[in-house]
Amino acid sequence: MSNQPEDSSLKLLSYRRNVFARFRSPKPRSANGSTAASRSLSASLAMRTPSSAIRAADVGMDVAGEIHDTPPSIKSILILIESNIVGDQAGHPSHKTVQPLQQVFPILSNHLKSESRTSTTPPSNLSVADPGLKSANHATNTEVGVMNKFERVQNVNTGNNQGVIIQQVINQVVDLGIQITLQTIEDKQLVKDICAWLSPPDSSRNYHAAYTILKSQPDSCSWFLNGRSFSKWLTEAGFLWIKGKSGCGKTILSSSIINHLSKTQISLATAYFFFDGRDSQNELQLHDKLIRALIWQFSLKCGNGVPKVLADLYSHCGNGYQQPSLDDLHNVLQKVLGGFNSAYIILDALDECSERDKVLDWVQTVILYKNENLRLHLITTSRPEKEINDKFNSYHCVDLVEASENHDIELYLDHQLQTGWQKWPPEIQNEIKSTLRKQADGMFRWVALQLMELKKCRTQKAIREQLNNLPEGLDETYDQILLGIDKKDYDYTKTFLLWLCFAVRPLTLKELAETVTVDLAAENGPKFEHENKLQDISDVLKMCSSFVIESKYEIKLAHFSIKEYLLSEHVLPTFCNLKHQSQ
Repeated sequence: MSNQPEDSSLKLLSYRRNVFARFRSPKPRSANGSTAASRSLSASLAMRTPSSAIRAADVGMDVAGEIHDTPPSIKSILILIESNIVGDQAGHPSHKTVQPLQQVFPILSNHLKSESRTSTTPPSNLSVADPGLKSANHATNTEVGVMNKFERVQNVNTGNNQGVIIQQVINQVVDLGIQITLQTIEDKQLVKDICAWLSPPDSSRNYHAAYTILKSQPDSCSWFLNGRSFSKWLTEAGFLWIKGKSGCGKTILSSSIINHLSKTQISLATAYFFFDGRDSQNELQLHDKLIRALIWQFSLKCGNGVPKVLADLYSHCGNGYQQPSLDDLHNVLQKVLGGFNSAYIILDALDECSERDKVLDWVQTVILYKNENLRLHLITTSRPEKEINDKFNSYHCVDLVEASENHDIELYLDHQLQTGWQKWPPEIQNEIKSTLRKQADGMFRWVALQLMELKKCRTQKAIREQLNNLPEGLDETYDQILLGIDKKDYDYTKTFLLWLCFAVRPLTLKELAETVTVDLAAENGPKFEHENKLQDISDVLKMCSSFVIESKYEIKLAHFSIKEYLLSEHVLPTFCNLKHQSQ
């Protein structure tokens, strides 16, 4: 008999654990993978929205009464589950259920107020059948795998039918998958028309180019992804600024963050934008383009439809006859973001935006309006230029060079020396690694350029002389590269580089090679000079050396710092000097 209380306690403890486990676990699935829908509703009490259901118990008993010492807030919820939801077999909880819950969790009040403004009427001039208008409550009950260690309930989501999802009510809160409370219109032609009208730019090439580099060094950026700043940003909505000097790996880190978010156990509502100032193509340089890209990326998270707020704007603009104002785009993005339980945005190279003031004001506005964007997680990367620093310095920031402690540069050097320097003895490789690591000052770009120059050395003596005379910083390195251009190639090289600086669209290798056949300084206007044509267009890459990269048959400057260097006053004497030598 002495063991009976202990057995009873263990039973109760086990029962409680099962009850709370069901608050956070996916719905049971059958052997063929489908959701087990054959359970009796009377034996499975649930709070439902169209997208998910959280089971209170799988046994027919008095839940609240059985758990005698339950905390008051949880007990209140369990009582409400029993008394108010069990009778609602249609899966549409009423105001009678929601109102008492608001007393326990005041956050529901604000959430419901915002939901009450949502219209369910499609635009009057859109011929869309009623079944096409849906509340896009796409959700999963899979855990993110990152625990938010705070005693509170977050990500409380209410559908347009005012159903309630309480994802976790124990001390540890777990974010679930994408949950959307946006009205959507499913019309394939409308989606195509709106996409063509919105014309969102695509910066995925920049992401893929950076990720290609990242894949060769899989442990790169792990110090950041496993660190406190990123973990806090991942689990708590807020703003994080990552700053660093030119060439220190900010874009690589951005691609690493995006890849990390894409490989979580669940789908996350993620959007990104890579500003790119290497040429004169405004698609990836304007604030307006950024907002359009974000609107469309989040719209794609809504399944096969398009958010009604975006369709309304399209209709308001004469079904695409007119373009929306910037304020209209801001408002639509704000409403779209408000429809997600959590939204993640990564903005790379903000300093390369040609409308920097507009972007800075917008980012700061989003941060200040945190009461309306409680679920927005925003990361930006940039150089610490004064106007950016003035705006963001009071917020949480990470200095990439200081925080990384050259960890990724060491990994990069190890990888490069293992793959392309086998002919050199270990002591030479160690000298190269030690010297470059010490003088890199956090700049990947500088290290990569030094390795390219060191590869030209043919003797150990030449390597040691090169290591003893390394240029300081990127500008001195670019000076060295320019001075190394063959005299007879100088005019061609200058032409190629300037065309790349000011190109308004991507140039292929063949197109770039043809630019030297046009004499823009001819006495009677531009003149075609057939004799200037290169016999081998690959010579363009040899002349431009490490200043350019080729990606998918297109040629671009290898880095934004090259454009800044070539157009700076600092480089003009170098150009003049080379011109004089070539004559």
